[in-house]
Amino acid sequence: MKRLAGYPHWLFPALMSSMVCIFFTGIALLPSMLEMRLDIDMSWRIEGGARLLAAAGHCAAGFLLVGMVGALLAIHVRIGWRRQLNRTSGASLLVLVMILLMSTLGIYYLGDELLSRVSSVTHSSAGLLSVMVAVWHSI
Repeated sequence: MKRLAGYPHWLFPALMSSMVCIFFTGIALLPSMLEMRLDIDMSWRIEGGARLLAAAGHCAAGFLLVGMVGALLAIHVRIGWRRQLNRTSGASLLVLVMILLMSTLGIYYLGDELLSRVSSVTHSSAGLLSVMVAVWHSI
């Protein structure tokens, strides 16, 4: 198992676990978002209680991930930046995390239907893109 220098041994597995949880719960919620926000008829989506559990898991893993990203800023990002390692992928990931955080606030708190739709599409797009950038960053 990979280890991040300067961090507890459990941080990397926790980081990967939260990212996997966010990815799968996000994919599970995507058909509902497309149907509810964009009025696209979907042949499959999770219903009621299962959707609530997926949303709660997505939010909980997101909170954990944000905390771990904050911890990574202290050592991992600073050292990588000084050593000029993976600057493009790392900076891209940080920008995507900021976009995800801002769009999350938009999803929860914007009352205007159009702005809420834009936030949902932005959040989903940034989330899918962040998976590819995270893989790029780790190799």
